[in-house]
Amino acid sequence: MQARSTSFAQHVATAWREGVTMAAYAKTHGLAASTLYRWQQKLRQTKATAIDAIALTPSPAKPEALEPTER
Repeated sequence: MQARSTSFAQHVATAWREGVTMAAYAKTHGLAASTLYRWQQKLRQTKATAIDAIALTPSPAKPEALEPTER
């Protein structure tokens, strides 16, 4: 099952790189469009989760950013 999931993830990534819709890519490669759309959704959720985790991690504040500026 792992090899198959990797294969579909690679298909979705290739379609993204080529800038084509999942339906067009599926038709060209003899795949089920619904399967590619489902994998696209899974990959987007995984990617969003990773991005959210990074965005929510506090970064160290710069001391100069915390001090008021004089005018």
